[in-house]
Amino acid sequence: MKKLLAMIICCGVTLCGAGFVIAHLITTAKLESQGLTRAITTETPAETTVAPTPAPLRIHPGSKIVYEYYYQSGNRIESSTETPPYFLMNLTREDIERYFFDWEIIEFTVNQLVLRKNIPGGYDEYYLLGIKDDYVAVFFQTKAGESVLQEVTKMPVGSLSYDERQRLREGVKIGGKSELAAALEDYDS
Repeated sequence: MKKLLAMIICCGVTLCGAGFVIAHLITTAKLESQGLTRAITTETPAETTVAPTPAPLRIHPGSKIVYEYYYQSGNRIESSTETPPYFLMNLTREDIERYFFDWEIIEFTVNQLVLRKNIPGGYDEYYLLGIKDDYVAVFFQTKAGESVLQEVTKMPVGSLSYDERQRLREGVKIGGKSELAAALEDYDS
């Protein structure tokens, strides 16, 4: 009796396996006749190829960032070109729009990002971020070209990247109080 039961189970398993193989062969034959075997074979009909979605552009170490300051009262643009700081690496256009929400993106390509800041005041008066006693300092630049120390912050320049320290040595031009507050906040974070 046990042998008979074992034979029936073996026959059942064999028939199920054979049924699965036959069903698979029939399904594959139907798909091939309809040209839908792309997932099974490496051949794809030309009319069914789908162009891949291009990856979004991103900031990379070889990119350049151009900051343009547009002084509305003097109708003048001043620009500076820099390598991107580490915290902008790998950002997309959408990320840049969120980070620089008060700047206009003029150009965003594989190798260059151009940002423009509209400054309602004149070109002759502005703030300048620099270094004083190894700390980030704020200077006011007058119409006469005189730099007046406004504040020495508690932010040591030693904690900044080499590129940021170099920018501060050259002087970072800031157009107004709100932009100054944002720039100081960026250096503090």
